[in-house]
Amino acid sequence: MFPTFEPARWVRNPHLQTIWSSLFKEPSPPYQANQHRVTLSDGDQIVLHDDVPEQWRDGDPIVLLSHGLTGCHQSAYVVRMTTKLNERGYRTFRIDLRNCGAGFGLAQLPYHAGRSSDLLESLEFIHQQAPHSPISLVGYSLSGNIVLRTIAENPDQLPEYLVTAVAVNPPVDLYRSVLTLNTWMGRIYDRHFTRQLIDHLRRLRQQAPEQENYKLSKIPRTMYEFDNVYTAPMAGYDSAKHYYAETSAIRILPQIQLPSLVLTANDDPLIPVEMFDGLKKHDAVTLFVAPHGGHLGYRGRPGSDPDQHWMDWRILEWLEKNGRSCSNKLVSSFVA
Repeated sequence: MFPTFEPARWVRNPHLQTIWSSLFKEPSPPYQANQHRVTLSDGDQIVLHDDVPEQWRDGDPIVLLSHGLTGCHQSAYVVRMTTKLNERGYRTFRIDLRNCGAGFGLAQLPYHAGRSSDLLESLEFIHQQAPHSPISLVGYSLSGNIVLRTIAENPDQLPEYLVTAVAVNPPVDLYRSVLTLNTWMGRIYDRHFTRQLIDHLRRLRQQAPEQENYKLSKIPRTMYEFDNVYTAPMAGYDSAKHYYAETSAIRILPQIQLPSLVLTANDDPLIPVEMFDGLKKHDAVTLFVAPHGGHLGYRGRPGSDPDQHWMDWRILEWLEKNGRSCSNKLVSSFVA
């Protein structure tokens, strides 16, 4: 289906693939998006960053992009994909999940792996701005799980304007992903993400010291401990294990009916590829496992694509094939 990923010679190691973008920053285009604050049904707010190509008109395709853990609208992979899509006539919305990016301090409750309702409410907001346009979802890492939950929970009730979804390196079995961190290299990732999450809460407390929802009962040392003492109780779950069991997409993946792509790597150091075995013969979901690529890496050899970001071009190929279409009912409504 897709060309085989050939890693660049200097980043063949999956860990180098994973951390490359954080080690070497590439120049980004100037920020020119319009910001929309979306008030969610529970009163919290999130921010959508709206980039509209000059030639775009209502009825042309839209893509909603959602970042991974500790990311935001400025995450390199989101910015790159936005630029590529805008150049090809797609209007894009980049979501800042609760208290991330431009939405910092606008929410009392945390984002987490099960917040599919946030994506659905964002989709409805976007649809109100462009009622004749088909919309596609793209979620990276943690948001990949959210995207898959969004299209799996109530597949018969999805809006007709949502035409396809892409999940890149999604941790569809959260507990298994956390267990993967219990290795010598995994602990480095574990400490990194835990420190970032603690620092994020610390900055929220500095901005709103009176806000009890931003306080930790004790300082966690691992992702599991963070989810156990903060994410799970704040999201209404009894424990980290309960949170993982309830929000992991793996248990409801068979319910997906929307044509979708799951893109992952055989050597992802954070997401064991075995958790995708149940998707190999799924009627609606196309699973593509690259032999290499790490976690959201996929830094390829020069020459095969216009640039070395193999992941971006595969997502774009999928959206070009599936993201410009509309259901028959939606087309009928356009004509009416």
